[in-house]
Amino acid sequence: MAEEIQKLLGRLGQAEQDFKGSKYQRRVEEALMCYQRGAYARVGEILSRLPSSVKLLETLMQKLKGKSVYKTLVKLAKGKTLCPHENLKGLFSLGTHISIELEHGNLEYAVLARDVHSRIGAILYGGE
Repeated sequence: MAEEIQKLLGRLGQAEQDFKGSKYQRRVEEALMCYQRGAYARVGEILSRLPSSVKLLETLMQKLKGKSVYKTLVKLAKGKTLCPHENLKGLFSLGTHISIELEHGNLEYAVLARDVHSRIGAILYGGE
């Protein structure tokens, strides 16, 4: 049981970081209050309703349909890009669109910015 509570606390801490200042911050604050009251099952329920990185990316991809970046990102997702330079182009373009979302106050997309940054770093420094 203690291990499960530790995992829950880890998820809660990550959610606080991921959704700070976003439209989901109130949900995270509610989860924190439930945690402090010992309502661990409720914490899990609240956290499970927060969007995952995958869901956020799907939402962003829908917004990008019809833009040239969309085709590149679809190729990247399917592993059909030709070279690391094309991968970089797609990731940098995605980063630009994430930044636009952040500018518009959709701070939940910051999670994706960290993921994109990591992938770009892997290509530039990891030899992908």
